[in-house]
Amino acid sequence: MVGKRVLLRLLVAACLGVAGAAVAASPASAAGVPVCTDWKQSGAIKVPVSSSGDSYCWMQRGHRTRGVWMLQYSINMCYGAYLQSIHFPYTVSQDSDFGPITEAALREVQKLEDSRYPGVNVVADGIYGYVTAHVMFHSTGKDYNCYRL
Repeated sequence: MVGKRVLLRLLVAACLGVAGAAVAASPASAAGVPVCTDWKQSGAIKVPVSSSGDSYCWMQRGHRTRGVWMLQYSINMCYGAYLQSIHFPYTVSQDSDFGPITEAALREVQKLEDSRYPGVNVVADGIYGYVTAHVMFHSTGKDYNCYRL
């Protein structure tokens, strides 16, 4: 009898955990945040933006936009040496396609920035959103000069 109760509790907890994880992991699109479809110069740096020019936007695997191209450019220019130092096995192509390599590279960037800002709780989910945009370095487009938003 006790065994059945324990199993039932574990089953309920697992179901609630999966439901909670699904809610926690839902992308910014669920909140009506637009996709980063383009990029613009923002002060000294170039950042992905929505079609209305707002840097409050998001991107994930499957997106194919000019915003993705700028993210890939910033990853290469600002984090290329870091990715090599941790023996990241791929080169991020600047092809505007947010594929598995861009996602994996972004996860590494997120892990690095989370270690630099432990109180911010940067989630290494491979999704580019508000938190990632503000903790990562973005390229100026000149040499390897990179700054944060």
